Amino acid sequence: DSINDLSKEDQYKVESSIVNRKKEYREIDEKLLEALAEKEEGRPEKMVQYLKLRKSIKEKYPKV
Repeated sequence: DSINDLSKEDQYKVESSIVNRKKEYREIDEKLLEALAEKEEGRPEKMVQYLKLRKSIKEKYPKV
């Protein structure tokens, strides 16, 4: 299925979900570098936190 096959309202929902998801990902991107560095040093806690944030964003703005 293509986004073009959807109604205008559904297209808007899909597009705004994608935009919102990308926006929130950009807001947590800075945490990724720190999480990766700490994981390399044997401290995975920040990576676990980062992945939880990413999962919550995916759940908040699901791909349709």
